[in-house]
Amino acid sequence: MKLRIILSETDIHVITIEAAPDSLDTFKEYLCDKLQLQSRQISIGGLQYRDPDFDDYVNLENVRELKDLMSLKVIPRRNDDQPSNENEPVPSSSGSDGRPDNLRKARWPKEGFTVAMIPKFDHEVEVALVVANKQFAEEGSVTFLRKGHRTKILDRLAEQITTLAGIYPDKNQLQQVAASLVGKHPGISDKVSKAGCQTWLNSLTFKMGAYRGVLRQLGSQEATVNGNRRGVANKRNLECLPPAKAIKKPRRGEVNWQPDLPDGEDEKTMEQHRTAIKSELVKVKPDNVKVAKLMALTYSYRRTDINSNLPVATIRHKWPALFKRSQV
Repeated sequence: MKLRIILSETDIHVITIEAAPDSLDTFKEYLCDKLQLQSRQISIGGLQYRDPDFDDYVNLENVRELKDLMSLKVIPRRNDDQPSNENEPVPSSSGSDGRPDNLRKARWPKEGFTVAMIPKFDHEVEVALVVANKQFAEEGSVTFLRKGHRTKILDRLAEQITTLAGIYPDKNQLQQVAASLVGKHPGISDKVSKAGCQTWLNSLTFKMGAYRGVLRQLGSQEATVNGNRRGVANKRNLECLPPAKAIKKPRRGEVNWQPDLPDGEDEKTMEQHRTAIKSELVKVKPDNVKVAKLMALTYSYRRTDINSNLPVATIRHKWPALFKRSQV
């Protein structure tokens, strides 16, 4: 069965379902999962189909009315229709990937890291770069910057890389940054490689490793969870960390990925959010939008339980929403 789903005049989708759903609520949940409506903060209040007799849209009240090649219009739930509890905190916003905004300020651009994205450096560094670029344009020679200037450049780039890709960027991302750097400032390129950025690529690789070490010493959970068990892990009694031979660069979705708590949140407020999620799910008609927002907010807190190797039954009891189709 092929259906045309109208979210708005400029947002129309075509989906295919193999069998008719059992109920209207089940069909709404299927649409939310299929079109990822919760991540776009869209809640289905109702559905309408075009009645051929009246040549207009009427409410869909039974799934038996669904037919092949039917057009359905999604009626968003109004804010005043959504149940709320003033005593339960709700996050203000979340990222499009389900993570709180403060955990990653931006995303790695689809077109890649470009020359225009190279940040401004300290004034003395910019002066040195201008001189190097001028010398390259006039004589074709490259300049090897002073150690202090190189350090400031690498520190600034490490901050921007962390903002876009986290503290574990891949080699391709570092390659893009290094190439963009020498593309904007050819006076500091090298003669080791044809692209002139191999030296900067090596420096960025080592800089990101040192940067993670600094964050680990400051107590960053994302960096600490991948620390050496024989070193910092033993000092902090973190038995959940992997042995040194199993250390790897984690990505989201892997078991040992552990971000820090969002700004302004602590374990007490996170526990309140977790309790609010459980309270919402015991209702006959839970507010799925609210649950999705709270689940996004408590992502880092939930990872702490998962990385503690708790039994699945315990995780299911503490985080029942995690086992819902919408969260999977």
